[in-house]
Amino acid sequence: MAEVRKIKALLYTEKAGRLEDNVCPPYDIISGEERERLIKRSPYNLVNLELPVDTFPDSCDRYDEAGKKL
Repeated sequence: MAEVRKIKALLYTEKAGRLEDNVCPPYDIISGEERERLIKRSPYNLVNLELPVDTFPDSCDRYDEAGKKL
C-alpha cells in the first residue's frame, strides 16, 4: 500500500514583498536574461531555488543546495 505523507508549504511573509515578485514560470522555459530579471525583482524569487546559478563544485548537488536554502 502506498504511504501518503503531508508536505510543508512555502509561505511568504510581508518581509519578502509582493507575491508576484517572488514567483516564477517553470524552470525549463526561463532564459538566462529572464532569470536575471526575476532575481532583480526580488532576492526571494523562487528562481533562486528552481534554477540556481551553476556555481556549485562538481561534488555538490544543486538540489541538495536548494534544500538547504529552504
